[in-house]
Amino acid sequence: MSEYAKLKKKGLPKGRRPLPAEEKERRNVLNQKKQESRRRAGIVLQHKYAEEFAELCEAEFKALLSQ
Repeated sequence: MSEYAKLKKKGLPKGRRPLPAEEKERRNVLNQKKQESRRRAGIVLQHKYAEEFAELCEAEFKALLSQ
């Protein structure tokens, strides 16, 4: 009998152990801050490079229409 079969017969745990509540909360806060920073950066870039952004949007729109 293979080692895997022995472990399976003995009973393998299903999936990984859940994260502790503190780590889960820390990751949630960190992800929220990352999302907010991306949102802010996008707004800044749209205003800082408004002309270039408008040109890119127009070019992408025309590309989609031509498909």
